Amino acid sequence: HISLTDDPSQMNVMWITQEQAKTPTVLYGFSSDALNMSAVGTSRTYKWGGWNGFIYLVTLENLLPATQYYYQVGDPDWLYSFTTFSFRSAPALPAPTNDIFHFITYGDMGGSNAADPELYWLLQVAHEHDADVILHIGDISYADAYQPEWDVFMQKIEPVAAQIPYMTTAGNHEHYFDFASYRTRFEMPVPKNNLGHVGRHNVTLYYSFNYGNS
Repeated sequence: HISLTDDPSQMNVMWITQEQAKTPTVLYGFSSDALNMSAVGTSRTYKWGGWNGFIYLVTLENLLPATQYYYQVGDPDWLYSFTTFSFRSAPALPAPTNDIFHFITYGDMGGSNAADPELYWLLQVAHEHDADVILHIGDISYADAYQPEWDVFMQKIEPVAAQIPYMTTAGNHEHYFDFASYRTRFEMPVPKNNLGHVGRHNVTLYYSFNYGNS
């Protein structure tokens, strides 16, 4: 999935593998058949709830404003994703006051079949590039402490969240293990000093960001 930073010329790209990749890399470019730029990132993990896997974060920098980019994720010693994803970079700041941007906001989704109608609609939006940013405001996967449910949700939302910046906040269903699953799986523009000593009674995971004239 992708997410915004507090710099409109950047985009975070994240993905997961079972085995650890040595050099997590994003290949990207202005065309799906010309991914002639690359960026390397870092890996991280957590063990709470018995979860096993590695989560990668690569931040693409110096992106042109409001420009369509195409990308694949992987490792030069392994393989890259069979799917080539795309996204539109954020507009430059400040944007003209008459620019129009489309945000989708919702909470409480989860990975069960009950969410499939909403997911179908989101897939249509992503396919038609009809939204600039998605705001998922808590109760994301409904995994609670059962970690495989996180993986189910992330797989289902991938075709959407890999193309539209997926901005999240933590809800009460994310509090397990002091929000470890949420904090490790998502990269939001939260001030770094807010990330320490986070618990159910000390939630400091809030943030703000600018997008165009919004």
